[in-house]
Amino acid sequence: MSQEQPTGTAHAPVSPDRVSAARRSRGTFAAIGVVLLATIWVGTGAARASWEQIAHFLSLQGKPEPASADGSLDAETHKWIFQALRDITGQTLPHDLAAWRHWYDSQR
Repeated sequence: MSQEQPTGTAHAPVSPDRVSAARRSRGTFAAIGVVLLATIWVGTGAARASWEQIAHFLSLQGKPEPASADGSLDAETHKWIFQALRDITGQTLPHDLAAWRHWYDSQR
């Protein structure tokens, strides 16, 4: 007895051109989705507010001024600066600006 396959269960092989076309279609739909989302985002206040901050920054004029009125830094900031100098240079100098200046001048 021969066994017959039920109709509709045999699949024809898919051609590489068809697979490639399907991949291109997915890429096209993804690109369209990104464009639509970007369009919606641009229409919102978030994009407008971001652009206003960037425009304000780009339009700043005049000489930069220090964040603090007298230009001094607090003790914690000094600590971080000296730690950064140690990390960058590999030197173990104390928290003394004169010592760091002397070391820097001797390296020139």
